[in-house]
Amino acid sequence: MTKVFMAGPDLQACLCAALATKIVTRVTDGMPLEAAFQKSFNELKAIDGFAGAIGISAAGELFHLDSHPSMVFAWTDGQHLQFFQ
Repeated sequence: MTKVFMAGPDLQACLCAALATKIVTRVTDGMPLEAAFQKSFNELKAIDGFAGAIGISAAGELFHLDSHPSMVFAWTDGQHLQFFQ
């Protein structure tokens, strides 16, 4: 078995991109949004990954999931920025 090791922001960026790609592919293939999130995050858990994602389906369904109890989120309306946990 080949293993690739990365560290720092490059690793985090790769994990997030891969997670997003898996979720989008699964939803595009017909899997419900929540099921796509659950399956993808279960795979992330197997490698002790750290990520969070918010998805909105074409039907307007909104789903959020994160892999760590201390994930911090933020929103902006273009003028104000607010952080929350």
